[in-house]
Amino acid sequence: MTKGTLSKDVGGALWAPLLLALLLTLLTAGSYAELVTKYPKAGGAAIFAERAYKVPMVSFLVGFCMLAAGVTSAAGLSLAFAGDYLGTFVDLPPVPTAIVFLALVACLNARGISDSLKSNVVMTVIEVSGLVIVIVAVAVMLGG
Repeated sequence: MTKGTLSKDVGGALWAPLLLALLLTLLTAGSYAELVTKYPKAGGAAIFAERAYKVPMVSFLVGFCMLAAGVTSAAGLSLAFAGDYLGTFVDLPPVPTAIVFLALVACLNARGISDSLKSNVVMTVIEVSGLVIVIVAVAVMLGG
């Protein structure tokens, strides 16, 4: 379903769930910012749960759920990359391609934090450059 079709179906209120998601994300970011200043220890949500509930099982469950969410996100994004994006340029089967992509990312992570950090910086610069190009193009179009 394309954005135009979805927008037609919801009557032009496509912005409402995006605004709600933004507000919820800001609440989450604010909570993490407050908690990380109070408990500046690596571990994130699992550490916060341990300090709040003082039950190791709760901390384990929170950490496990965060791990499961990360794995699910990585799998979904790799399938989207292999199917929709890479499929535009090369005709490859999505599932094996996604598995190879995940294996390459795992190899990069296994090489060490330095190489992983460098590749993340390069990809972030590429992404920000793309966003800046879009913003400038829209500004030029609107500005005349």
